[in-house]
Amino acid sequence: MKKLILALLIATTSCSIALAQDTIRLKNANKNPKSERYKVVTDRPPQAILAELGGASITIAVNYDRRFNKRTDGFGFRIGISPLVAEYNNGFMYNLGINHLEGNNKKGRFLESGINITTINFRNFRNNSQSETLLSFTFGYRSQPVMGGFCFRAGLNLFFTSDEIVPWPYLSFGFNF
Repeated sequence: MKKLILALLIATTSCSIALAQDTIRLKNANKNPKSERYKVVTDRPPQAILAELGGASITIAVNYDRRFNKRTDGFGFRIGISPLVAEYNNGFMYNLGINHLEGNNKKGRFLESGINITTINFRNFRNNSQSETLLSFTFGYRSQPVMGGFCFRAGLNLFFTSDEIVPWPYLSFGFNF
């Protein structure tokens, strides 16, 4: 229970800090913003704090997402943490992913694809620590306003186990800044 309260406290603090940040400022854009090839360049790499249900974290998680460049599309990374609470085994799940956003920069609507590694740390019924690592691919939709604010993600993660491929949907809400 203490771990769950700590995770919720960290998530609340992170969201408060994110909301206190300046929003993205447009620095430069294509000369013809009506064209489909419109690319938004910002004064710093766009970032987001997201609460996620499902997806790479399997349950409920808090994620931090950031682009590598000063653009709203392209490659980026995300890291997340999720409490694992069960009747007999408590622990945490951590995920790390590389993702790519492709789509309409002008409206902030993107097709998201990526690869994730999820590590599950828990105690088994004999109270021994165990760890398991899973690989997954992400395919989904992301709405992320150009000037910052509420963002939304929805899609499907495909987990690869030794025997099969397991589809796992996700839904995320948060703020980008």
